[in-house]
Amino acid sequence: MQIPNRPNGQEGVAMASIYRRGTTGIYQVSWIDEKGLRRARSTRTTNRRAALQVAKDLIHQPQPSLQRLQLEELLVLWASELNALGRCPRYVRERVQTVRKIGLDVYKANLRLGDLAETGRSDRTVQVAYGALVQFGKWCLVNGHRDRDPLLGRREHRW
Repeated sequence: MQIPNRPNGQEGVAMASIYRRGTTGIYQVSWIDEKGLRRARSTRTTNRRAALQVAKDLIHQPQPSLQRLQLEELLVLWASELNALGRCPRYVRERVQTVRKIGLDVYKANLRLGDLAETGRSDRTVQVAYGALVQFGKWCLVNGHRDRDPLLGRREHRW
């Protein structure tokens, strides 16, 4: 059975599924959260009506969010870590400037990388920009500043 997992007024129709394996057993609920990630949880009950209620409660409960630092604060932390790792000042400056120009919006990042490639910039310049975004995204994820890569979905441009 499918139940809507977005309150009225929000765009898009997303559904959650409630199911159990076989004819006996505990019901499971599966849905896609607001970040686009698939979530699955046990309802811990064999009663279908109780499972539906648990599913609605699970879907609409807010997910714990990490402390959200602004881009500039994250860039300062990232630059200080790169300096502590012994990266040369030019390397750190170029990486930080690249991420600052492009930002954390995947759509804009893909457009900016495409524009770099189309305007005659060298392949190496575009590759360095892409590498800076990958490095920064992984750093945010590994160090707990984001619960997922903020630039997930970016495309590597082919030259």
